[in-house]
Amino acid sequence: MRLLGWMMVLAVIVLSLTKLPSTTQTVPNSDKFLHLTTYFLLSYWFFHTYFNHKVAAVIGFILLGLLLEISQHLTPYRFFEWLDMLMNSAGVFLAYIFFWVAKIRIKLLLETFA
Repeated sequence: MRLLGWMMVLAVIVLSLTKLPSTTQTVPNSDKFLHLTTYFLLSYWFFHTYFNHKVAAVIGFILLGLLLEISQHLTPYRFFEWLDMLMNSAGVFLAYIFFWVAKIRIKLLLETFA
């Protein structure tokens, strides 16, 4: 499980720093949803696989998003976007909130049947 998570992180790094074929966006800024979803799923995965290190995962994924945006600025074919970084961080925070709420609900459910 952990290996798969790290492979997904590697895929995000590679896809973030390589030149991708240009596509036409039918919905303006639709790539922002992709940023939010990607960082939500990655964070949520790591919250489960590294249960005792959730804060480190939050900090790590926010830093990853920041460093990748800065690194994109250094390439001739990608560029830095504040909104991308904001959506990356929002995905991490939403995953944390979702994980926390789900944990509380499961605990209450288990107490009900105990």
